[in-house]
Amino acid sequence: MKKYILVSLVLLATSTFAQELTVVLPHAKAVSYTVENLRAELPEVEVSVNDPVFKKTLIFQGFELARVLQLAGWNASMAGDEIAFITRDGYAPTTRLENLQRRAAYVVYKEKGQAGLGKVYKGKVLVDAGPLYVVWENQPAGDIEVPWPYQLATIEIIDFKSKYNLMMPAGAGADSPEQQGFELFKNHCMRCHSINLQGGDLGPELNVPRNVTEYWSEQNLRAFIKDASSFHARSKMPAFLYFTWALDIADYELVDLTHPYNEDTIYWPTSPSTFSKETLAAGDTPGGWYYSAYAVCTPEHGGTHLDAPVHFDADGASTDELPLADLIAPAVVIDVTAQTEKDRNYALTVADVQAFEARHGRIAAGTIVLLKTGWSRYWANALAYLGDDTPGDASRLSFPSFGAEAAQLLVEERGAAVLGVDTASIDIGVSKDFPVHRVAGAGNVPGLENLMNLDTLPATGALVIALPMKIEGGSGGPARVVGLVPK
Repeated sequence: MKKYILVSLVLLATSTFAQELTVVLPHAKAVSYTVENLRAELPEVEVSVNDPVFKKTLIFQGFELARVLQLAGWNASMAGDEIAFITRDGYAPTTRLENLQRRAAYVVYKEKGQAGLGKVYKGKVLVDAGPLYVVWENQPAGDIEVPWPYQLATIEIIDFKSKYNLMMPAGAGADSPEQQGFELFKNHCMRCHSINLQGGDLGPELNVPRNVTEYWSEQNLRAFIKDASSFHARSKMPAFLYFTWALDIADYELVDLTHPYNEDTIYWPTSPSTFSKETLAAGDTPGGWYYSAYAVCTPEHGGTHLDAPVHFDADGASTDELPLADLIAPAVVIDVTAQTEKDRNYALTVADVQAFEARHGRIAAGTIVLLKTGWSRYWANALAYLGDDTPGDASRLSFPSFGAEAAQLLVEERGAAVLGVDTASIDIGVSKDFPVHRVAGAGNVPGLENLMNLDTLPATGALVIALPMKIEGGSGGPARVVGLVPK
């Protein structure tokens, strides 16, 4: 079997102009270039692309990928039939080398007129796309052969059968079901997953130490959820110590985090109406049984309720569009009651979040982040709860909540599913421009306001179910919020 030295573009980044690419060609000495070296050696180009990652047309600055390889001595006669792009997190899509002839590819390092490449959402986490990104001209819609990897770390020109010899189905004919299945895996899955430790490193290995088809029993699934690494090599899935999908309610204390709706329900001072309940029927019927029914009316934003992202962002999800997985999720509770005792306008800081994580670990993406201020003890006393109870006037409110920078950290860097608080707003009372609402809306993250009983939840380990009234096109709505605390 022939052995090939692979083409590798190894990335060392400290700033936009301190990136280094190490190019290793078959049977050749490695050569390293900074971006400034490349600018000195190659023509820098501007390329306009209809970008599927940023989801808009953008103009980038960078270099033709083929010229970068040619600068290091690569030519079409060298060994290799595919090119693999490996990103910082282990994502490793491949495409055939012939695609470099079908359409131009570019290694870009900045958007025109900007300092870098900007940020993109990886799931619910906002990440920097830099330092390098591969883009393509003239890509047809839905073309799965050509990847657009950002956070680029390595490029390899490979002989596929040699590089991935342990992954491929042995003895399978070109038209066999096994080979057809492998082609599907190659095109759609191996960019994230490996088989026999060959392939992507973003998702878990599928055959070592156990094959994915071997543990469908309830016992094995429970064990997998609690410790995925015992089933999958390279697994980055965190252990769920308190929650498995085979949920037994008897194992949990149920905590109601919801204030009742009644004549004491607190609304924003400028709300044109509050809660009303009209009796339609209440009494014995002619048939001899009791019957009652009521007509209720309430604005969306009052009492324990949810703010949908569209509340403060025109492109945000409405109440009926929110994914249920975001509303039924593990929760953390950040306690700032000591701070709010001294300052009723206290805003959660980045330092508060970092201190919480130092004690309890990094907040995982998809977590419902609850802020405990102790304010629910003032519920039903609008003056104490809001700081002012003048009808129609919200200019003198005073209560604690999230700070803008902390919210930005939680939404953009931690990927919080929901922000929730036991005060009237996810912004502090004195806020005039509602930066937390705007950050949450832009990140498509809903908010929960006017919660109660947060003092009964642990800092970590609880599950929260927060289901709002499903109002089509709504900007929010009353919600029943429940915490599940392991016994």
